[in-house]
Amino acid sequence: MKKLNFFLCVIFTLLLFPISTFAQTPTVEFKCNMSVQIKRGTFNPAADSIWVRGNFTDWAGKDFMLTDQDGDSIYSTVNNNFTLGQSLVFKYVHSPDTWESTGNRTLIVVSGANLTSTCWNDSCVFIPTKTIQVTFTVNMELERLSGLFNPQTDSVSVRGSFNGWESTWMRTIPNHTDVYRITTPVIAAIDDKINFKFFYSPGTWEENNLTDGTQNDRYFIVTQAVYDSGFMAYDAIGFNNASFPQRHPLKQKFKIECNTNGAKILNTLNGTEFQTLHILGVPSNPESIENFLPDSIKSIQLYDDGTNGDLIAGDKVFSVDTVLTFLVWDLLPPRWGFIINYQYSANYNLPSNGGSNFNEITGGGYHHTILELDIDTTFIDTFGIVNITKVERDIKTPTTFKLDQNFPNPFNPETKISWQIAVGTFVTLKIYDILGNEIATLVNEEQHVGTYQVSFNQQQLASGIYFYQLHAGNFVQTKKMILLR
Repeated sequence: MKKLNFFLCVIFTLLLFPISTFAQTPTVEFKCNMSVQIKRGTFNPAADSIWVRGNFTDWAGKDFMLTDQDGDSIYSTVNNNFTLGQSLVFKYVHSPDTWESTGNRTLIVVSGANLTSTCWNDSCVFIPTKTIQVTFTVNMELERLSGLFNPQTDSVSVRGSFNGWESTWMRTIPNHTDVYRITTPVIAAIDDKINFKFFYSPGTWEENNLTDGTQNDRYFIVTQAVYDSGFMAYDAIGFNNASFPQRHPLKQKFKIECNTNGAKILNTLNGTEFQTLHILGVPSNPESIENFLPDSIKSIQLYDDGTNGDLIAGDKVFSVDTVLTFLVWDLLPPRWGFIINYQYSANYNLPSNGGSNFNEITGGGYHHTILELDIDTTFIDTFGIVNITKVERDIKTPTTFKLDQNFPNPFNPETKISWQIAVGTFVTLKIYDILGNEIATLVNEEQHVGTYQVSFNQQQLASGIYFYQLHAGNFVQTKKMILLR
């Protein structure tokens, strides 16, 4: 009898052991009620799927798919791959790749059965929705001025919960090429939170915490007034909430000189007299000199009568000494260099001008010079001859060391760098990125007195700010240049 009791006790213990062990194995059931989304028409049970993603899936993938087995619009899945005490952080995602706009959900795994049950976006009560026309606006001015955004190659979009975080492309508005805008339909209910951010190609998102310090995304709430009107306008101050830079006037001295000896005026007979000479901006050119001048000044007159800075009257070398007030951006550092383009106009607005004020024969080109803020600027040119680099008159042998601003700047992919040395010495010219890393060595040799120029052609570097530095004996100078793809 004792042996029988012992045998029965052993069997009973073995039967209980796996049951008690199984009871301690944690399981986690994820449940998400999609009934509101189905009624809204933003989730189609026949075609769409829903998953849970979190720190246990690297926030990606479709391994944790939820299903609705009984057709009650509540989707669920049970998993036993978690460990006791594991901290789960997660969100629900439905096709094509639409995430909840709530904050992250959390769960600490305990022994036995764990259940986390909610409604999509915590919206458990169906509230009627309507299509609201939302206008998004962003100003890209500061991004462009800083050289980070190139309107010629980059595109701007708005991405958010309303479009599955895909791109809704924006366009510039008339008369303001820095401001991008789009009006797009958004399906929403009262009190809905619409999350979004602005983005520009190839891969730049706005930073976090732009609407407030607790939310990574921008957002707005659909109020009763917005819902009733069916319209909403969201005007961003600027990309990343950047404040617009302001402009301030800057007075600067200019010496402008143009030699007309032996030159011909376009569409006129040879020998037509140069009665007057003006300097003009280049039509439809964004770097035209006129874009740096007040609206009241579109041309500058030069003289050949021994006045206004002209040295010799009647020598056919027209000159002017003048002070102009430029409007410059507050954000630009001192001595920032602008490349400006211009042409000369003979007999401006006179019958002898050949029928057009733009009558300089330059082979389709135009003059260039570099305007450096707070530094007196000299233009020395010959009518009809375009010089890529500034030519200093009466200087045959350099008496000073100098490193010129590269041209063109910004550039893509090639630019030229010029310098002069006053005595023979060993010269190095190197390129650095914004972190100070050496990119290239363009010159590393002994050089005689003279003026030099070298081309820098770079197909591989990314857009951005770079520096070039000249070492010539004890002379060291560094300048900045911008590569725009």
